[in-house]
Amino acid sequence: MSQVLRITETRREVGQAEEFGRVAVLYGGRSAERDVSLDTGRAVLGALLARGVDAVGWDPAEHSLSDLATAGFDRVWIALHGPGGEDGAIQGALQWIGLPYTGSGVMASALAMDKVRSKRVFDAAGIPTPDYAIVRNRSHAVLAAEDFGYPLILKPDLHRCATCHRTPTPHREELRSTVEETLTAAALPRRNAGSAQGGLDSAD
Repeated sequence: MSQVLRITETRREVGQAEEFGRVAVLYGGRSAERDVSLDTGRAVLGALLARGVDAVGWDPAEHSLSDLATAGFDRVWIALHGPGGEDGAIQGALQWIGLPYTGSGVMASALAMDKVRSKRVFDAAGIPTPDYAIVRNRSHAVLAAEDFGYPLILKPDLHRCATCHRTPTPHREELRSTVEETLTAAALPRRNAGSAQGGLDSAD
């Protein structure tokens, strides 16, 4: 029998811009999604400033975490993308230094960046998700494609970004090149690198 963990949060409705205090908008960073993050962060920063919030842009590629801790911010808006921004790393650091932040916590962020483990959690919780298979070579992909049918989506199972190398495969003729491209992306050097593997989802 499944059990639902209920977590009680204390939230306060903010009515005035000054109640936010000084806000750091974290954007940029060093991931492959730096440019996207810069666009996101600038949009967020502009919106906050337009509402009268005391917000400041902060690029972790240019400033250290220790500087952030002593810069007098009251909270952080995370507009980082990819590793370091969405995988629980910055969330854990901000919790450690006591700065409230937007978005999911450490565990949820880390789990969401791991595609295979996310799928397993969804399945265990009874949450509908497309069928999937782990692909380590072309033979695995062929077998999965025969089981799923087309179209398919191949994604590297890596903690690099949510949408990098997400490749739709509408037809059998494109499977070989798509598998090779996906496994090449999965084998790119990264911190704590493991064996190259990709994930294959049914697109239905």
